[in-house]
Parts: sequence; C-alpha cells; structure tokens
Amino acid sequence: MHLFKGFTAEEMAALSPWRLPPVGARAEDPFAEVTKEAVDIPPALTVEEIEAMQRQAHDEAMRDAQRQGYDNGYREGREQGYHDGQAEGRGAADQLAAQVNRLLEALAEPFAELDQQVEQELLTLVITIARQLIRRELKTDPGQIVAV
Repeated sequence: MHLFKGFTAEEMAALSPWRLPPVGARAEDPFAEVTKEAVDIPPALTVEEIEAMQRQAHDEAMRDAQRQGYDNGYREGREQGYHDGQAEGRGAADQLAAQVNRLLEALAEPFAELDQQVEQELLTLVITIARQLIRRELKTDPGQIVAV
C-alpha cells in the first residue's frame, strides 16, 4: 500500500524524517564556534561620537537644502529675467518702430509739399506757354483764333 502516489515501497523505506537540530552551545554542536566568531558586537558609541554624527548629518542636510534652494532660486530668477528681458525688448522695439514711422512720415511731408510746388509751377508754366502761343497765333493769323 502506497501512502504517496508515484513513490515505490523501496523509495519510501529509504526516506528518514527531518529532525530539529539541537539548540545550545554544547561541545558536540558543530555550529558553536561559527556562531561565536560571527557575532562581533561593535563597541558602544560615546556621546561625543553620536553628537558628531548628528552634526555631520545636520550639516549635510543643510548643505543639500541650501544647494537645492540656490538651484531653484537661480532657475526661477533666470526664467523671470528672460521673460522680463523679452517684454522690455519688445517695448523698446515698439518704441523704435514708432520713431521710424514718425521719421518716415516727416520725410514724406516735404515730398508732398514739393509735389504741390512742382504741380503749381508746372501749371504756371503751362498757362504761360499757352498765353505765348495764343499771342503768337493772334499776331500771325488772327482769323484762325477767331474761328476757334
């Protein structure tokens, strides 16, 4: 009769149950020396050593916090400066563009005035030439002018 399926009677007879190893530091215990060597208790720390460790941890934390604060402040200041510089540059560019427009308009005014003067002078020249032609025609052939 098999208690466990898949094992033969011979395999079952060859098995032995596991037993809990002996506990305690007896001479027959093979692990006694290993446990004595493996257990090295460090010496107790003095108050000064504990305080020095605390100061060191505090100083390192403060340096880290200061560095992080500096980095954050630098980044935020740089971004703010960049945006302020852009806004200031746009304002200056707008002012300069307005000045250039006013200058171009001022330069265009003399040309408009000059155009009016040239137009007036041309009109005067045309009227003078017409008068001279009419006088000449009246002197040479007054009948043609009367017919017109």
